[in-house]
This record gives sequence, C-alpha cells and structure tokens, in this order.
Amino acid sequence: MITISQMKLRYLFFKINMLTLICMVLNCEIVQAVPELIWKKSFDSYIVETSDLIERSNHQKYRFPLSTVLTKNNVYSFNNKGEIINTIRLNDYDKATISKDGSTLAVLKGSDIYLKKLDDIINENYFIHIPQPSALSHLITMQLSYDGSQLVVISKYLNTIHFFDDVGTMINNQRLEGFKHASTQFSDNGEKIFLHLDYFEKGEMQGTFYIFNNSGKLLWAINHKGLNTVFDCSQNGQLLIYAAGNEVVLFNTTTGMTVFQKTIMQGNKNCSITNEGKHSVFNSNKTIYLLNNDTNDFVNKYSIPDRFDLDIFYILAIDYLQVNEKIIVLLNSQSNFNSFQSVLLIYHKEKRVCFSEQFNEKMKLLMINGYILLTGKNTSSLYNF
Repeated sequence: MITISQMKLRYLFFKINMLTLICMVLNCEIVQAVPELIWKKSFDSYIVETSDLIERSNHQKYRFPLSTVLTKNNVYSFNNKGEIINTIRLNDYDKATISKDGSTLAVLKGSDIYLKKLDDIINENYFIHIPQPSALSHLITMQLSYDGSQLVVISKYLNTIHFFDDVGTMINNQRLEGFKHASTQFSDNGEKIFLHLDYFEKGEMQGTFYIFNNSGKLLWAINHKGLNTVFDCSQNGQLLIYAAGNEVVLFNTTTGMTVFQKTIMQGNKNCSITNEGKHSVFNSNKTIYLLNNDTNDFVNKYSIPDRFDLDIFYILAIDYLQVNEKIIVLLNSQSNFNSFQSVLLIYHKEKRVCFSEQFNEKMKLLMINGYILLTGKNTSSLYNF
C-alpha cells in the first residue's frame, strides 16, 4: 500500500523530471538559434563589397559560400575551402563594383569603365567610355547584374541610363529627368532592372521607380511621395516592395498591379523580399511584419525591444530565413562622426529575441539559408546557422 508521503515523493520526482525535460528542450532551441562563427578574416583595407553567399544544395558537399571580396585596394577570390586563390591589385580608380556571383569586376576611372571577368586567365579587359568630363566621375552610378552579364550606368551629368553587355557593347539607353539621387537593383535572374530616382517636385521630395527588362525597354513607372525610400525585389523580378513616406507597397511587375499596401509610421524603416520569394518583411516603427506574398496575410508580428530608441538606432537590414523560421534584424547607430554601433537581433518563431550581439562598428549583413555574413570596416565574419 502506498502511503501519502510516498505519493508526494513520486509527485515531486515527476515535477523534477518534467522541469528537466522542459529545460532540455529550451536549451536545445537556444543552441540551435545561436549562430556559430566558422570563418573570420581581416583584410588590407576598407571592404567595399562582397559577393552574395552561395546556397548549398542537399546533395552538395560542403563548399565555402563566399567567392569574392572587394576592398579599396584589392579584389580577393576564394576557393571552396575559404582560402585566397587570386588577388587583383586596384590602382588609381574612382569607383569599383563586383557582380553578386563574384565573377565580374567593373572599375571606373574618370569617365572610362573597365570590365573584367575574374576567372579570365588571359587577363582581358573590356572598355566603355561615358561621354562626360572625367572630373565628374562622382556623378556616375554603375551596377552589374547578378552573373555579370550586364551593366547599367547612370549619369547624373547626362541624365541618362545606359545598358551594356559583358563585353561593353551598348544594348540601349534612356533619357532621365533631373533627379537628386539614383539607386538600382537587378533581379537575380537578370530579367529585370529596378531604378529608383529621388527628386523635388513643388518643394516636396518625391520619387519614381522605373522597371526595365534586360533589353533596356521600360515596362513600368511608379510615382510615389515621401523621403528615405528603401526597396527590394524578388529573385525572379516579379515582385517589388518599397517603403516611402508613410506607406509600404508590394507591386507585381508582371501584371502592373499593386497587390498589397499598408500605412506605416514616418521615419525609420526598411523592407525586403526573402530569397525564396514567398514572404516580405517590413517594419512600422518598432513593429516588424512578416507577410505571406501569396495570400497578403500577416504570418507574424515582432517587436523591437524598448531599449533600442529608433531616433538613435536605424534599421540597416531586415530579413526572414524560412528554413530556420527566424527574423534577422541589424540595427545601427552613430554617436559621432567616427563612432558606430551595430546590434544583430535574431527572433525565434515564437516572436521573442533568442540571440543578440553588439558590434562597435557599422556592419553589413548578408544571409542565405544556413549562413550569415557580417562585414565591418575591414573584417568579414561568416556564421553557420
């Protein structure tokens, strides 16, 4: 016969075992949520740009996911083990950029642009001349497509956009109206080019998105009002998300229709379309929204912790990893001219912050399923996640 004291003892053991099991589960979730530093490298000078991360397929053996790093002085190419296999020295230039796949380099010197395939053992360069004064190179913006097969060049001096192939042959050009600032983005498949122009109209800051196909033909023009426009496009170019003024808009570039629109708070904002294209992420003040692009329904909402004042911190990057079901946010603040602080926040699917880390410099963020790359002034760190 079991006594009352024995029953109490058994119940106590049961509670202890259950608490132990809960702690093990929570600890497992925390361990899975913490990024593991697997590679870190300091470079000779300021890091201008890196290639995108390469996603590993299920049947593929491990390969280092970063192929190219562009610094102020050099271009570095890496092998599958993360070792530098080639270095190209850069001298006497005004601007440089690399394609997202790391295969192509474009260098601006005055009013001349040199294109180079980084795996070209013949060391052949292709030459493009922009007909404007060489002293005004700061008025030129250039962007390579993901695979380096195309280059767009925007001249604020000429008020033009030029489209070139990978050997420097001009495909098309378009005249642009006077503008204050220009920014561009290729869809990863290279089929669409997104150009955003800021300009003043009747004393008010406004903007226009121009969407071109890869032949330089204008498909759509979207006008909007508001300052501090941020935008992103899906990998196939079918969706454009932008936040400007007090609204966020999701636009379908196939139908030419706005498929989602929401009023948000003015000020600090960011947005992105995830790699798989099924979700969009944006914020309104301290609330982060995860949107299903197929249904236009909110999957979840997340809150930036109160300790981060968005009058001091601004949202440098925001994205969603579907495989891990994690929201990633990078905040940045600047207390004076040379003093920066960045904070990486990772949210669990249950909407709580499960990981945070602070850096005493301005960071850049790249993500792909399985990896996070954080790049500072002259150091890049790769995390397995």
